[in-house]
Amino acid sequence: MYKLELFDHESESTAFTTTGASVAECAAELMLAIQDHAGTDAAEYLPVISEGLQMLFSAFVDAEGPCRISNPEMSGQGFDLVLSHYTANAKHTAGPWRQGHGSFVISDNPAPGLQGSDDVAHYGGHLICESVSNANAALIAAAPDMLDALHAARHAHATFMDTTPSGQTSDQYDAMCKVHAAIRKATDQ
Repeated sequence: MYKLELFDHESESTAFTTTGASVAECAAELMLAIQDHAGTDAAEYLPVISEGLQMLFSAFVDAEGPCRISNPEMSGQGFDLVLSHYTANAKHTAGPWRQGHGSFVISDNPAPGLQGSDDVAHYGGHLICESVSNANAALIAAAPDMLDALHAARHAHATFMDTTPSGQTSDQYDAMCKVHAAIRKATDQ
């Protein structure tokens, strides 16, 4: 896994962070975020960011740790790029989740940071949620699988963009924006 950050000199903070299975996946997410944020002004920033990313990737291949690039043109805009290896630590209960015999969702795995519960025997697993409709319970039980599928789609899209220089259609772009938004919403990133 990799982590790509866009550091803003003015606020002295990270303006954008993304993680992904490949460097290309992180770069694609950054470019989408810039397009979403800057709108019509994105055309001004994208070539500068693209050049900075190329410099960063070249330097990262030889680096043993995090790598920071201050492209002179980017520094004029007040930004640096930082790339590092990243170990994902899921904050949610590991899947699979399943619907219990009633209006609840359970997992065989305990929630991270919790000692367990006396209710495991009662529910037939570690409780994820209760008092939900059957339709919502089925949707909630599928959440870890859907998050894995979204990560796989994002990785496949990044690989596709690496090997298909012609780019993507507006429908593909819209779909990937929804994928990225759903992952951010699910992972609070």
